[in-house]
Amino acid sequence: MLMRAKGKLETYLPEISGLIALISFIWWDVSPQWIPNLGNLLAAIINIGAITVGFLITVVTLLIAIKEHPKLIFLSELKYAPGVSFLVKLIGYIKHAIGYGFLLSVLATIGLVFDSEVILFKYYFIFIGGTGVIFVTSLWRILKILSMLLSEVIK
Repeated sequence: MLMRAKGKLETYLPEISGLIALISFIWWDVSPQWIPNLGNLLAAIINIGAITVGFLITVVTLLIAIKEHPKLIFLSELKYAPGVSFLVKLIGYIKHAIGYGFLLSVLATIGLVFDSEVILFKYYFIFIGGTGVIFVTSLWRILKILSMLLSEVIK
């Protein structure tokens, strides 16, 4: 039997962690001037976000392509909650991560255009940081569930 923590924490963990990050960044007065090569950091964020989104889209495509495989049928029959299979929940989590990864890449791209000396850019930079935390937590959630499912399928 697949053992895992069910509940609202798993569902809302990315948003909760992003909110905590936003509050922390504002509390500690995080500034983009602390980063000497801000343009390089934003370019790296764009690349990492775009590559990860591409990978996640590939995962969803592969899941759709092998939907008739016996192991995948097993995952679709394994219930996350009444009326919801693990596979449906996992695909929902992947879509969530794809959305935040795309948003993060777009925000970082727009951030390359702004002058980091403008006072409003500080809050834009903090928003990028919070979005990044949501994205990374979403990825962690997917990897955690995929590893649990993999260990269950291998048994």
